[in-house]
Amino acid sequence: MAYQERAGFFLGRLRDDLLRQHPAVSPHSRFYFSRVPQNIGLVVGDGAALRIWYRDSTLRGGFLSDYRPRDPGTVAAGPDFFLRYDSTATWVEVVKGAEDLAAARARNPHWETDHRELALALGRAGDWNGAIGELEKLAAAKPTSIEYALNLGTLYERTGNVERARHWYGRAAAMPGGSPAARAALIELDARVRDSGRRPPPSKVGAAKGR
Repeated sequence: MAYQERAGFFLGRLRDDLLRQHPAVSPHSRFYFSRVPQNIGLVVGDGAALRIWYRDSTLRGGFLSDYRPRDPGTVAAGPDFFLRYDSTATWVEVVKGAEDLAAARARNPHWETDHRELALALGRAGDWNGAIGELEKLAAAKPTSIEYALNLGTLYERTGNVERARHWYGRAAAMPGGSPAARAALIELDARVRDSGRRPPPSKVGAAKGR
């Protein structure tokens, strides 16, 4: 009985706060939650509670660690919402993508930690562009961070944007106390670019093997 009362209390409070922040959402929206109190049933059945609250069978929910990019062929997809449980039994929305940094940081004293966690979750899921967007915001908020600059260089290199990778590696290396890792990353990037320029195009390699 106590277990059910506890779950009911949390679900009621969190439902009311979610509907206050987002009275209506688009079909096929997805919700990803972090730091949720244990065993309250919020994401049971892929977010069945959300489908009841919003009366929309297309909604889905999960934990932040469950996030995966949508399939490229997804049609009429709604947005993804990222929400962190706060100790006041309310939700703090962690906005993916563009936002007013000054206003967002003023509202949320844990803004940096929240977006670090979001960037990590996006990167783990292979959403490189999403992770880059979060790290760009973090670097703008904390321009002296070698970590953010170096991670941006790594992600831009992973997506094939050599110029942006070089920019961020160079920025990390030039910072006071720039780490040997940052300087080495810039040197290794230039070496890889030179090496790739000396290799024959893939099509020619394939043709040579076929002869």
